[in-house]
Amino acid sequence: MVDDIEQLNYDKKIFTVKENSESGEVDNDTFLYFHQEGKTLWGEYYGGSIRRGSLIGTVGDDGVLNFVYQYINKDMQIKAGKCESTPTLLDNGRMELRNQWEWLVGDRAKGTSVLTQMLKWSKDPHWLDLNETDKQEAVELRLYAPVEEPVWLRFDPFMRSPIPGWNPSWEEWHCYRKPLVIFKQDYQWMLEYFKKPFPTKDAFDGTEEPYFDVCSMTWIGKNDWKIIIKEIEDDFQNHTAQEKEFLTAFLEWVKEALKCTDIIVVDGNQ
Repeated sequence: MVDDIEQLNYDKKIFTVKENSESGEVDNDTFLYFHQEGKTLWGEYYGGSIRRGSLIGTVGDDGVLNFVYQYINKDMQIKAGKCESTPTLLDNGRMELRNQWEWLVGDRAKGTSVLTQMLKWSKDPHWLDLNETDKQEAVELRLYAPVEEPVWLRFDPFMRSPIPGWNPSWEEWHCYRKPLVIFKQDYQWMLEYFKKPFPTKDAFDGTEEPYFDVCSMTWIGKNDWKIIIKEIEDDFQNHTAQEKEFLTAFLEWVKEALKCTDIIVVDGNQ
């Protein structure tokens, strides 16, 4: 139990499953996202064996949660249950919820689980917590650009939420540990590669993107990055040795980033 209940608020908090009884189905690949308004609690959860789930309940004066939940699992079975969650505030400032749950279907089996608060949508170490964006370490690629060049393109992988219809925050495309920066004199000779997939559609919201614009933010999806990568690789032999080294470093960064995401956001300061 938390002594200072004023420290607790579940709104916009992300949790994942630390442990669960054998008869439970949520696991450490499941993410839960809570909302709170007054004493009312609701949320969504996805991942692991859960195709889609929801919950609704109340927050007690002592911070204890009482809620009912329902979900569809990967076998397309519909299940429902109820749960009481007791919060603990850990030394690192994050919350932990110790749950007593019971099925409301089937044999009405009971079990226990522990949820732990996450500050990001992924456990991959490529991503920082959403409150650690100031710890990013940008990779700067330079060939022809002087050190004092102030104009750049920045490449930020996007940490996608598993929640459908999610409206991302700025932090979710500024939490990749090592974003990439390329400066004006170098991105200018690469522009034809970046333009190759256009016209295309915004990889997040599907709006039309008629052309690549270095002055605005562009959300480029994995399939369009594959087109850019192929164009560079097909043209590779037409470059100098120094340009080949530069392009190799760029391709290595992009391919590594695409292991973690399906969108890289490109933004310029021109």
